Formats: sequence, C-alpha cells, structure tokens
Amino acid sequence: MTIDQLQKKSPEPWMLSRLHRWCAEWALDQAIQEPTECASYADTARPDVEACVRPAQPLRPDIIALLAPLRGEPDLPPLYVAILGVSDSDTCVCIPYGRFSEPATPGELLSGEKTPALRVLCLWNARRLASPCALCGWVVRHLSGDEKADMRKAYASVSNSAALPEELLRSGGPPLFHPEDPRRAYLHDSRALVDRYLACIGRAATYRLPEHDHDALPRAAEDREPYGTGDDPLISS
Repeated sequence: MTIDQLQKKSPEPWMLSRLHRWCAEWALDQAIQEPTECASYADTARPDVEACVRPAQPLRPDIIALLAPLRGEPDLPPLYVAILGVSDSDTCVCIPYGRFSEPATPGELLSGEKTPALRVLCLWNARRLASPCALCGWVVRHLSGDEKADMRKAYASVSNSAALPEELLRSGGPPLFHPEDPRRAYLHDSRALVDRYLACIGRAATYRLPEHDHDALPRAAEDREPYGTGDDPLISS
C-alpha cells in the first residue's frame, strides 16, 4: 500500500492510538527542554569520562553503535545508529534510531528492541556513507542475518515510497498531512541532529534519501539543500 492510497482512507484506530502516544511523548519532551535558571551541565566541571570509558573506535558495517560525542558540543543528545553494509561496495547505510518509543511517520519502524534508545528505526533519516570507518563510537552489538535482511527490505521500501512494506505498516507511524502537525518540527530537529553528527564526513561522502513531499518540511525550513540528487541506490542482500 502506498502513501497515496493511505491518503484516500480515514485513519485506522491503531494509527490514532499511536499518534496519541507519540504526541504525549513529544509534549513531555518539549516540557523537559524548557530553559531554566539552573546552570547547564556544560557550565559545570565535567568528570573525567575518558578515564572510565574505553576510547571510541572506528566503526564497521552490520552493527548497532553509539556514535562518539562531538567535540565542543557537550549538550548534543546521544545518537544510536544501525550501520548496514552494501554488497560489493565499500559504502554503507547509516540508519539512526529515534528518541521516542513510538514511530512518528510511515518512514519509521518499531525495531523489536526492548531498550528504549533502540526501539524505533528512522529509515527516512538514513544516510549513505562512502566509508563506515569515518564514524567513531562504541559497538552495542552485531546485527544478525535476519535483522540485516529485514532492515534492508524496510530501507528499500522507504527509499522508494517513503512508506514501509504493507506487511510492516502497523509497525510504523501514521501518515503526515496537516501543516501544523508537531511531527514536522520533530522531523526537522532529527534531520539536523544527524547532519551535525555527520558534518565531519562532508557532503561528498554522505547523502540523504530523496525527499518526499508528503512527509517533508517545506523547503524554506531546511537548513541547507539535501545531499545528492536522484534516487538512492538500494541495498542488495
């Protein structure tokens, strides 16, 4: 089922329930981020983290990893990613995990993980990388063969239509239509976060999926032009 077909149907009960839960998380997240008069963590003396945590290492394909924090940005949220290798190529696909427990759009997928930070894969925010070794961080675990196959299938579908395969629709989020939907701000923030983490790699070494009008922010809201042009090559299994 395509997004165009979904647009002609009334929202199903599961979509409304999922959107309600997501909006509750979003509202709580926004309330927590309200500025206060308290000093931020960045303004205080920081513990010697490097003394008790093993150094970040260059990352390889087919893993789940926590990216190393960026120097000079102590308040940047942590970013977990799944890194998928591409057959017969040195490139890979970096798929970030979302910060909420519910998928926000049809381009996000419940991963099956119980760990809160790894519950939702943001396939719409995936990036192709010339080399995974350009990223440093800590390996959470390696992906199984079944997990890699499932991610590749979901990624291929989202890259083509911005929606999950029909059999996975109920593991994704509801479509995005209204111009004032808070999920638009969420998409903008999530895209910008990944941009900042991958800025050190450069435009020539990373690019996004093609934009889809039904769930993309207006161009005026973009921080910069999307990486690359044309359709993203699909991963082969």
